[in-house]
Amino acid sequence: ANEQLAIMEWKEHPQEPLLPGMAEFTENVEPSSPGPTLSPEELKAEWPKAWVDRWGEEELLKSQREADPWAEEIREAMRHTWRAYKAKAWGRDDIKPDSGGGKDWCRLAVTMLDGLSTLWLMGLKEEFEDAYKWIESQHMPTPGEHGRHSLFEINIRALGGLLSAYSLSEKPAFLDTARRLGDMLLAGFNTASGIPKSTVDA
Repeated sequence: ANEQLAIMEWKEHPQEPLLPGMAEFTENVEPSSPGPTLSPEELKAEWPKAWVDRWGEEELLKSQREADPWAEEIREAMRHTWRAYKAKAWGRDDIKPDSGGGKDWCRLAVTMLDGLSTLWLMGLKEEFEDAYKWIESQHMPTPGEHGRHSLFEINIRALGGLLSAYSLSEKPAFLDTARRLGDMLLAGFNTASGIPKSTVDA
């Protein structure tokens, strides 16, 4: 009970996927270029005065230099995850962790929409552009019935993902898709009390 779990360094992570048949999205992958970093002058312009007063510029620059490699490790983990999603479940709502297959519950590519702002903020513009082109070509949401699903989840993950992506990039297909989805979600607010329904067909 007193034994501590060993902490694995990211560089020691398994070099091959643990599931059979999942190697094609990691084989022959070119090393990624480092993510964006700010120059010392740009960093200084971003720091609140209270930080500079408390720690000083040299200490803050040192802290940033120490943080940059960790930020790149996180970006690489996101690239790895995104490659798996693109290879095994592109355009699906979820990717199954046990089999690597795709799964849908509302057919809105929820995992993709959920990750858009993260891709943008991490500077993963190529992955962001791939997702944009797919969304632009799909004209979501599709017409017809889809079954009833959580209004809350669709709001925060699908509608929120589209609107945050539009706010960051100003790409029109994000806003157009959000408008169509928002129009469908309005049915969930058509209640006598004004309190929205918990589920909606969208």
